[in-house]
Amino acid sequence: MLLEFTFSNHRSFRDEAALSLIATSLKSRTKQVDLDNLFVFEKSKILRSSAIYGANASGKSNIASAMRCMKHLIAQSVQIAEDDGSFSRQPFALDVESPKAPSTFEAVFVAGNRQYRYGFSVSDDAVEAEWLYHVPKTTEKPLFTRQAGHTTLFDGFESLGSIADAIDNKALLIT
Repeated sequence: MLLEFTFSNHRSFRDEAALSLIATSLKSRTKQVDLDNLFVFEKSKILRSSAIYGANASGKSNIASAMRCMKHLIAQSVQIAEDDGSFSRQPFALDVESPKAPSTFEAVFVAGNRQYRYGFSVSDDAVEAEWLYHVPKTTEKPLFTRQAGHTTLFDGFESLGSIADAIDNKALLIT
């Protein structure tokens, strides 16, 4: 279940933007509405769904586009590397620096009753950084980090050393 999605340098968003599904302390008038729409994970209340409201051309569709872009890059990065193509990212185009800067995507989610944080930064033709963290008890711990072509593996991921060494800088390790 998705807890938070964060991205930067994608379409109309130059700076970091985040969509959080962690509920506030506000309560609805009927308790049943809260019970139907909330998922509880380790004392945190998580929304099962959300809506994004805003004026026309305010970037609502670009949030969904950023999610689709992250999903596409995760699913297709190996194919992109094999085809020697470039990442299909769409950086912010209204200043001179953003098209040269990497686009960053990150998701915080719950899987198998454990919280994870996975993200990456990509330029047009390379993975600049990639990371995966988990929260086994109370403190976040790294599973792997990748920066400038150097991968560090932790907590049981050490067995992926040969794969991590062989992975192209155009492919995400998670793929």
